[in-house]
Amino acid sequence: MRIDILTLFPDAVDAMMHASILGRAQERGYITIRTHQIRNFTTNKQMQVDDYPYGGGRGAVMQADPLYRCWQHICDEAGERVHTIYMSPCGRVLTQQVARELKAQYDHLILVCGHYEGVDERFIEECVDEEISLGDFVLTGGEIAVDGEAVRGPSPRVGFMPQQDQLFPWRSIWDNVTLGLAVRGENTPENRQRVRGLLDRYGLAAFGDKRPGQLSGGMRQRCALIRTLAPDPRILLLDEPFSALDYQTRLSVSADIYRIIRQEGKTALLVTHDISEAISMSDRVAVLTRRPARVKAVHDMGPLRGLPPMERRDTPEFHTFFNAIWKELELHDG
Repeated sequence: MRIDILTLFPDAVDAMMHASILGRAQERGYITIRTHQIRNFTTNKQMQVDDYPYGGGRGAVMQADPLYRCWQHICDEAGERVHTIYMSPCGRVLTQQVARELKAQYDHLILVCGHYEGVDERFIEECVDEEISLGDFVLTGGEIAVDGEAVRGPSPRVGFMPQQDQLFPWRSIWDNVTLGLAVRGENTPENRQRVRGLLDRYGLAAFGDKRPGQLSGGMRQRCALIRTLAPDPRILLLDEPFSALDYQTRLSVSADIYRIIRQEGKTALLVTHDISEAISMSDRVAVLTRRPARVKAVHDMGPLRGLPPMERRDTPEFHTFFNAIWKELELHDG
């Protein structure tokens, strides 16, 4: 099978493909992948150089004319019209089943990658056969397992806490923290008792009948964490959970969340842009490169393990880790 990819960012696409299942399939000779730089097909070479990425001041959009010329070049080489897919968030999700169906139906595909730069509507109308979305998460290799069981979608063993508390303002705190149980059909007496215990242990038992607007930002974040803990997941995914808080509240709430996670015996994966937050809350800190993100370094917080977040900030090791991670972040490259 042959795949031709049309994009403005061939280096990034090549790197992603090399690290993916498609890259390994190509190494084994199962498929052939070619990446095409759209700017190479514009006739206005001065515009190509001076007006990055291309478009005559109309913004970062893959214009129809150079796209069409590139697409037509590939079709001419193939001697036929090639089935063309626009990678768009509006399309059907690219699952393993969809991939198998495409492989069975076609020997040659054109993929137009325009997630960041956009694609001219005229090209989509005239040349694109279907739109496919990569979805919110695409596994490019390996396997994610919890307690030895593979995770391939939403799982009760994995809890997620977003940046905003996402509490419904018209529901009471009790109704908010038990919402997940109700949706899953698990609002049993045993689970409700466990949630009452969580509210009591973390100073929220007296606020069960209140509305979110009557609580402080820190209390709302604790409620959001209790809602995440209610189904008793094994793993917690925390997506910058303190970013919406002011600095003082952020320090206080991060200490609370740290304590709750430790006391409940949960494993947590915290995503943050705050170096101090990462060092003060974690057992290990993984530093990622720029897109396409890869793990650049992993720091074990060994000498800081067991210390609460605020105590960590007063140690010499904290500043050593901070300086090391700061230098690895590539903030000043380019």
